[in-house]
Amino acid sequence: MFLSVLIVKNPDYTRIVTLVDGGPAAKSGQIKPNDLIVGIAKDGETMTDVVGWSTREIVSLIRGKRGTSVTLKLRQPNTPDASARTVTVVRDIIQQEESGVTQRVVEVQRPNIDKTPKRIGVLEIPSFYLNYRARRNGEDYRSVSIDTEKALKKLNEENIDGLVVDLRNNPGGSLDEVAKMLGFFIKSGPLVQIRDNRGNVQVYRDNDGGEQLYDGKMVVLTNLASASASEILPLLFRIMVVDWWLVAQRQVKALRRFNWIAWR
Repeated sequence: MFLSVLIVKNPDYTRIVTLVDGGPAAKSGQIKPNDLIVGIAKDGETMTDVVGWSTREIVSLIRGKRGTSVTLKLRQPNTPDASARTVTVVRDIIQQEESGVTQRVVEVQRPNIDKTPKRIGVLEIPSFYLNYRARRNGEDYRSVSIDTEKALKKLNEENIDGLVVDLRNNPGGSLDEVAKMLGFFIKSGPLVQIRDNRGNVQVYRDNDGGEQLYDGKMVVLTNLASASASEILPLLFRIMVVDWWLVAQRQVKALRRFNWIAWR
């Protein structure tokens, strides 16, 4: 299990970029975005100085069984070493009832361009989550594809003129869920192929009988904290979905009011 934080490597320090809503780190209330990880004490062991360590090495220390604890030594950038603090967090899974896909509608009217306001649907996807255990046990389960399907249907009822898919700070997740979600935007075809080190190929296909939940104009938002599956989905959109735009990190500030979007 993890603490549900997204980290990146600076020259010497590993920095916490964002906290996943509903995760142990966020629920602790003591870990903040931009915190630098100075040391880690695994399961009550002696604090280890991790300055200069790779993210892979740091993740290996943070990982552990659910219910066990890990202590982090943290400080904010541009503060003295004496300001470092220790935070102990119990490893757990994300409580998905507290974190999931959200949708809303924003009305935008560009001066001298739009005669009437445009209704833009905003779909915020925090991660590609899936409750594997509940699905394996045949129980009712929650997943990002199920929640996205519900959200898209609600947005369609709002008669939106365009869609913004927000993947900023999305740390990734289930590739199965990415494939299912792509199927909402295309009619048919292979979605993703995975080749293992033996040359075996697994093909994810769109098996919804040609159903297409959304076929309108679309923008996908990413930033430097978008990782793993949240990098794959925009790539697949680029290949398979014609009428879409990718907005990268450097353009995010200009998008705050959605005024500048020029739909194709």
